[in-house]
Amino acid sequence: MADAGRPQDSTPLAADDMIGSLATRVRELSLRVAQLQGELEAARRRIAVYEDFDAQVEDSLSTALRAATQIRERARVSAEAIAEEARSQPPAPAAEMDALRIERDALRRAIEEASSRSPSRTPAPVVATFPMSEMRTAATEALRGVFKELVDEIRATAPPAAPVHQVSAAQAVPMPQPATSPSSLVPPSIPDVPAAQRPASAPPPPAPAAPTPAPAPQPTFAPPAPAPEPTWVAPSRPTVVPQPERSALVEDVDVAPAAAAPTAQAAPASQAAPAPVAVPAPQPAPQWFPPAVEAVGEVQVVLSPISSFPRLVELERRLQGMPVVRTVYARDFRNGAATLAIGLRHPMTVDEFAAAVTKLDYPRLRIVSTSGYVLELRIDTEASSIA
Repeated sequence: MADAGRPQDSTPLAADDMIGSLATRVRELSLRVAQLQGELEAARRRIAVYEDFDAQVEDSLSTALRAATQIRERARVSAEAIAEEARSQPPAPAAEMDALRIERDALRRAIEEASSRSPSRTPAPVVATFPMSEMRTAATEALRGVFKELVDEIRATAPPAAPVHQVSAAQAVPMPQPATSPSSLVPPSIPDVPAAQRPASAPPPPAPAAPTPAPAPQPTFAPPAPAPEPTWVAPSRPTVVPQPERSALVEDVDVAPAAAAPTAQAAPASQAAPAPVAVPAPQPAPQWFPPAVEAVGEVQVVLSPISSFPRLVELERRLQGMPVVRTVYARDFRNGAATLAIGLRHPMTVDEFAAAVTKLDYPRLRIVSTSGYVLELRIDTEASSIA
């Protein structure tokens, strides 16, 4: 009976434990149900939003499809129209295209044949350039002959005028002796003229005509007149430089006869006898150095040795290619020496131009001398040669 009572005592305890566990499980399930209901509500709200946007998306898709269909139809219609137009055109353009292609091929063949034969014709332009240069030299020779004739005529007419105008002859003596630049000859002649004009301001005392024999002792100045000629002829290579001096002498001789009428100036001539003492003053070389430092727009260049005329033409082209050079003109070419008048793009000194010329790689030039705006250069034949 005691054993039978034991199970009866344990049954209520097991039932209580089971009820507690079931209650706990029920609470968990209730919480899970509440959580699922919340998720369901959120899903329903999202579905409602999707349903709202679904109509808009469907409208957009339908609009895009309609636009694509319209574009496709338009493209099809345009293609059909172009095809019909192409079919309706006559076949003449095709024949014209074929003719143009044939003509193009013929022209190409003609060009190729001409290019293959061109080497035999290339010397023609080079030969064509020589007549122009020869004409230039012929012109310079003609001008040189004219100058020589003028000088001969002046020398032939100069002796009778010498005793009357010895003062002008004495003034002409220092002109060829300074630097060879013709532009530099003007300054020395200007101070000499006032010396002759000072007596002119005192013409009241010309009454004593006896001083007219005074020119007799002044023939001593006649020898200096031919004296400058050797100094002028001495530079054999810079032949062009003497030409401006000759022209200056021509002007002086032309002016002298105009003043031959007033013989009363013989007395001032006798007073100008000490002029030779003042004449050597402007002759010193220092007066001719400043022009070499001043900037000039044109430089005379004497080049040597030059073996042939084509070589001279090539040298002109080389000098013309310099950035500072504007124009190059050949004034004289003889005995292997050429005188060139080079115009500069901007004024510069002779030394600056000489430095620029000597920097040329081809041809190689070496400075021989500089005088006024005349630059004498020598071609280094060992370092450069022109074909």
